[in-house]
Amino acid sequence: MTGTTRIVVQVPKNMQGKVIGRGAATLKDIESDYDVKLHMPARDSDSEDVVIEGAADKCEFAKRRVLDIIGQAPDVTSGARAEAQKLYDEADRLFEAARNAGSSEESRDLKDQAHAKRREAEEANERAARVIFEHKNGGYGLDQMDLHGLYVKEAMHFVEERLRKVDDKLRANEMELVIIPGQGIHSSGAAKIKPTVEQYLRDNNYPYELDPAGGQFTVSFKDAGPEVSQPAAAPTPAQPSKPETQAQPANKPDTQPSQPAGHASASENNQSKDEPTWEHLLTKCFQLCFSHFFSSKEQGANTSSSQQQQQQQQGRSAPQTQEVNRSVAQV
Repeated sequence: MTGTTRIVVQVPKNMQGKVIGRGAATLKDIESDYDVKLHMPARDSDSEDVVIEGAADKCEFAKRRVLDIIGQAPDVTSGARAEAQKLYDEADRLFEAARNAGSSEESRDLKDQAHAKRREAEEANERAARVIFEHKNGGYGLDQMDLHGLYVKEAMHFVEERLRKVDDKLRANEMELVIIPGQGIHSSGAAKIKPTVEQYLRDNNYPYELDPAGGQFTVSFKDAGPEVSQPAAAPTPAQPSKPETQAQPANKPDTQPSQPAGHASASENNQSKDEPTWEHLLTKCFQLCFSHFFSSKEQGANTSSSQQQQQQQQGRSAPQTQEVNRSVAQV
């Protein structure tokens, strides 16, 4: 490779397999992540020289990666995490003591101390993440970031932080961003940072290319349409509108809803009362006739009864009148 730098790293024979990895996966990751070329000694050779070829700054980062793999790099990761781990251990000890406390008051006091230690440990972990990130990315500009040695949550914090800084330049096609995902601490062999980064880029509409060999992301708006290059406006929750008048549904007249079969509407009932039919008139006529007939008959009966009462009263009063007349005559 013309115009490149060559760095030789001493790798013991029994450690060269770790640098290569299963199916040469680790070697390909290093070459892809740092854009370098690794030349491993032949299998039947006793040489320990691993040659890294590429740009000077990229070769230095690839060298750190190789030394990390074989355990000869400065122990920045474990050293930075040591304080946090010590605090986590103290918190666990206090929680255990709280479970075995003799009184509830003592238990509460120990739990409060344990929670305080746990918060201190989390703060120490945040500081460690910053130290590790800066160590891994000391020679990079804003256009590249390496997430090795970080937990998933820490890695995503730095990804979001970087994208906020370079968002305008990315959308203006002034730069591209290369993201080198690590496997993720405590990933149990399955990479966790890579799929999390990819999902984040998708969810936030960042166009990217994924290198199938090494798995690094290149975020670029170079081939994106104008609608993607524009910054997306923050969605605002829709507020329900309150119209002054109630709108009528389409294709529905302003009338009362239709009644089920066999039931007349209120307007129809009112109309039947205001405009009687001939059946209604005939019924009224019969009612009047019968009413008049029974009324006349009742009046006749009442007249006969009064006449009889008068005759009876007259019959009773006649003897009394005759007796009075006799008394008067005698006098």
